[in-house]
Amino acid sequence: MRRLFVNVALSAAVLLIGLVLLESASRALLPLSPGARFVGANGEPVEIHAYLSPRPNAAARFVQLSADYRAPATVTDEGYRGPAPGGSPDLLFIGDSFTFGQGLTDEETFAALYCREAQRRCANLGRPGTGTWAQVRILEAFLDSYGWRPREVKVFILASMSMVSGNDLYDTVNDMGMPERTGEALAEQQAKDQALRRPRSVIGWMVAQRATILEYSNLARLLYRQFGPQIRAALAPQATSEKLEIGVTAMARELRHLDRLAERHGFAVAVYVLYPMQDLLRGSHLAALEAIRRAAGDLRLIDTAPALLDDPRRYYFRYDGHFNAAGAERVAALLAAEAGR
Repeated sequence: MRRLFVNVALSAAVLLIGLVLLESASRALLPLSPGARFVGANGEPVEIHAYLSPRPNAAARFVQLSADYRAPATVTDEGYRGPAPGGSPDLLFIGDSFTFGQGLTDEETFAALYCREAQRRCANLGRPGTGTWAQVRILEAFLDSYGWRPREVKVFILASMSMVSGNDLYDTVNDMGMPERTGEALAEQQAKDQALRRPRSVIGWMVAQRATILEYSNLARLLYRQFGPQIRAALAPQATSEKLEIGVTAMARELRHLDRLAERHGFAVAVYVLYPMQDLLRGSHLAALEAIRRAAGDLRLIDTAPALLDDPRRYYFRYDGHFNAAGAERVAALLAAEAGR
């Protein structure tokens, strides 16, 4: 037993030393950004959320940085993602970071590609890190601040059966502060969520600590950049039926509010369903689509999966997970086809 203990200890020490050496070598030879960052011309961090609101003279030029991209971006004088339409917009886009075009230049976003091809005046009000609750209120604020009277508003919902940040079903509930859950019911649900998140294996612990591991380990970032699609498809946590229903209820309420805005201001609404790569890879996008269909009611609903299913890995940044330029082109082409119909 003593010899076994010594052998195990030596093996662990050798493994640890090897990992430290590999980590050091990866930082020296192939350093990767620990996550998406936004920096201004002076190299200082930029908080883009501060600009994406109705703020005259809020123009900003910054660079988006991550392990996948280095892309310049612009916020217009009015406070939304460039390019500016040059007059009152005919079409408004609302959504999260996928609509904003995280990782893409101003001209590469699907909003810019479609509007340039269709020769329409558009404004991209996409805002990273938001759910439908916040997005509808951003739209309302711009309508009230500038008196815009668009003919159409396209809302892009990122739907997933993984209840993690970035999923609009999840983010909408977070934005609203879960008003449908208060007191003991909220405390009970939070306790259930904590229990579900509690790691039950080494792999479970690694999944729970993914952000921390990627922040501090360049070697982990290299592996994630190479195998990110497979890791997300295999390990992204699934939604509980109860939490999914809470998300659907919250989103349905916000889409009804959007419908009332459309009646008041005289614009048409179209709802487009986007998906993270892992849902397309493992086929769970169909269940996510059905959840959004229930929330959307009578609103016009368009599924974007057919434009991306032939090879999802081609259309997303491997590490970052947002649409790359090829993915944005596919969505823009789908918008053009829908407009033709």
